[in-house]
Amino acid sequence: FDLIFAVESMCHLGTNKRLHKLGAALRKTLHPGGSFVLIDAFRAAEFAQAPAGQQAAMQAAEHAFHITRMFSRDEWAAVLKTHDLRVRDTRVLTAQVLPFWTKAWRCTRLLLHGSAVLVMYAQWSDSARMHVANILAGGVVAHALRGGAAAEYACVEFGAG
Repeated sequence: FDLIFAVESMCHLGTNKRLHKLGAALRKTLHPGGSFVLIDAFRAAEFAQAPAGQQAAMQAAEHAFHITRMFSRDEWAAVLKTHDLRVRDTRVLTAQVLPFWTKAWRCTRLLLHGSAVLVMYAQWSDSARMHVANILAGGVVAHALRGGAAAEYACVEFGAG
């Protein structure tokens, strides 16, 4: 292929082993000069230095969205480089997505005022519990993204060959 896209799905890889498997598969599948375009959320490179509240928000979002551990753009670049895929272009889009996640936070706060209703709904089924977790996770993503301290959103193009 000349081009492979991944949009908001690769955050679920979770382990270096899976990231390496993806790198090998991309290298095998892409024509020389081809591109892998990744649009997703990433842990900030300076995650360990982020304020504790923002770290906790990122970890809560990862847990609620069933993400074992999100990688930083630097981690992606280092692993894919070992498979001869190098960063061609990066566009950080955190500022563009932050208004959406801020609205999600406002909605979450509103829903938390009716927390008894959320608790009752969550008791109905596993599916209902997952819905509630996603609602709550949506609320903490804005905090994790704010200032790029713990998380960021970006479009990264990796080139083959």
